[in-house]
Amino acid sequence: MCASTRYSHPFYMYEEINLQPDYINKLNRNSHFKTVVERVATQITSKNRVILTGCGTSFYVCMAGEAIGHQISDGDWNIRAVPSFELLHHWDIRKTDIVIGVSHSGKTHLTLKTLAMAKEKGALTVGICGFNESPLNEHVDFLLDTGYPFEKSFAHTISYTLSVTTLLHVFQNINLNNYELDDTWVDSLPGLLSAALDLDEQVLYWANKLSGVKNCIVTGSGCTIPLAMEAALKVAETNHIFSMGLDMEQLLHGYMVMCDQESFVMMIDPPTNSSQRTKETLSAIDAVGSQSLVLTSNPHLYGNPNVLTTPLCSTFLKPIVQAIPVQLFAYYSAVERTLNPDLIRRDQNPYQKARQLYV
Repeated sequence: MCASTRYSHPFYMYEEINLQPDYINKLNRNSHFKTVVERVATQITSKNRVILTGCGTSFYVCMAGEAIGHQISDGDWNIRAVPSFELLHHWDIRKTDIVIGVSHSGKTHLTLKTLAMAKEKGALTVGICGFNESPLNEHVDFLLDTGYPFEKSFAHTISYTLSVTTLLHVFQNINLNNYELDDTWVDSLPGLLSAALDLDEQVLYWANKLSGVKNCIVTGSGCTIPLAMEAALKVAETNHIFSMGLDMEQLLHGYMVMCDQESFVMMIDPPTNSSQRTKETLSAIDAVGSQSLVLTSNPHLYGNPNVLTTPLCSTFLKPIVQAIPVQLFAYYSAVERTLNPDLIRRDQNPYQKARQLYV
């Protein structure tokens, strides 16, 4: 269980959601962190393949990193996000690879085992972690410390945004094929996250609607598909209901049969050139009686009351900026169900016993 367990709002999860702008600002100004980032970026330019790996939220960090890298390079960089289990058992790691493992605790067993295997095969290994002194350090050539070792809620939020920001820093520093990001993109993140936090009361209104449903589907597109999956995980962890994340179009190809009056569908920032398809999807959701919500910085495109207006930002910042409202959404809906979002059932005997069988 969490130390000094809280039993009412504000839980630790809420506190840590609100800490994100400050800690990303600290990360952006950490000179040691920037030095290590530059070294890692230099190494990447000499490698044939970048493999990002992790488990749970950390894997969705990797997926977001892959999407950001492809967006920045127009698909020219060979970046793959692979779950640690899959990488360990099904991939051929080479000396020309760089393997970046993400683990907030620095103790994720399968990620450590995968990094050890990669290092044994001669690949360069990098760790992204909130704890500088952790077992992860023993298996990597470089450690990127995100600067937040304190996460008290088991529903991880700040480790997600800090880790994705870390990968953004790495890709920003790669001067490959003349693709380069200006520092102002990363420097704008604290302000954008603060603006997203201003949506608190509006998110609370929509979270009340989720509190009575039995399943939740979150859709994304492009860089927000990983965030849709992470959002679904947060809803599942905190609300103890079935939830899933997928790309927007997939909803219309089979998954619509899951939707009824006890379903909630959240769409994260559909692309502006797909507004007609988004409207069709919203109409289909309404036809089966499900509730819906669109998170978008372009609300005028939809003419729909079920819209939450989010801060306008560059595409590759969306997996970070849009994370704030979906984290608040999961948090408030759990509070409305009178659940403790920090514990994700680790205080309950059956789940404690289950965890002992695989950790």
